[in-house]
Amino acid sequence: MTANTITAPPPLFAMEISTVIDNAHASADAGRMSEAVRHFDLCRTMLSTTTDQNLLKKHIQNSNSKFRQEANKMKAAVSANSPASASEKVTIIADSLGLPRPTNAANFAAAANDTYPMLLTMPDNSRSGMKVDAHCQRFFTTGEAVELLTEQGQMVQDTHVFIHLGLNDCATRMFLEDQRIAIGLLPPPVAQKVLSFAKLYRTFILDTYPHVQYVPLERFVANLHFIANTCTKYGAKGVFFSTIILSPQRYWAKTPNMPHRFGTYNLAIMEAATAVGAAVLDVDRIIWEAGVQEHLDPDGMHLSPKGHHRIADAFAELISAG
Repeated sequence: MTANTITAPPPLFAMEISTVIDNAHASADAGRMSEAVRHFDLCRTMLSTTTDQNLLKKHIQNSNSKFRQEANKMKAAVSANSPASASEKVTIIADSLGLPRPTNAANFAAAANDTYPMLLTMPDNSRSGMKVDAHCQRFFTTGEAVELLTEQGQMVQDTHVFIHLGLNDCATRMFLEDQRIAIGLLPPPVAQKVLSFAKLYRTFILDTYPHVQYVPLERFVANLHFIANTCTKYGAKGVFFSTIILSPQRYWAKTPNMPHRFGTYNLAIMEAATAVGAAVLDVDRIIWEAGVQEHLDPDGMHLSPKGHHRIADAFAELISAG
């Protein structure tokens, strides 16, 4: 930096957020944790409300566009591999559990072959290949599935519909979508202060604010009813809900009440299925009985290749059973 260089001050919203998160750190350092997390919660609210709304909207759209591009890439790959003469047609609406992991992006085609949407297109000793229409997108929720089916409900006609959603709906969040993206618009030193507080005091934050979620339970249930009823309206052969896989026990300490929350949402899935006449593929039970160490990715949430194979087999068996 030269003597004549003038550094522009950070935007006003960043300065305000910086002050609040500094207060959060100071309160935590003094042992006043209840006060500290209230400052942090205010910081989260300010990320949503004081960030330039036009700029934030643009970045949210850009982020979602990248996710849709990946989803469309997966959709095209699965469609290209589906046998045209297949007797069974399947529509999959899923989150990232239906996709290859981002670490395999450089070898997407090979990694996609080990996902259950692609495996369902491949005949093996236990099943014939199916014609699969896959809508798998990162951070997808039942709310976005409602939007998809409202716009394109006809896509489920004469197909078995597998709704593999819920993880993004139910998980307690440190940041909601707009807040997460707003952090990226902060000057790096301010962003780092926000993220470091979230990392240091994650357990206390989640325990104090357990209902920061993408889709609260009541809305989640309403979404499931809408999804099933829309599928029936457009002539789906059947609707199948999936339960949410509970992460292994080693992750529970950092996320208070995880078993209870996942269990509550899974019970809601089963009750909604009964109410609307849908079937349930109990993916949670299947993976835990098969062994979570082998059938989940090291992150404890996503499926390993073995997990994808197990789900493909289980879903095919469910369809065959009628």
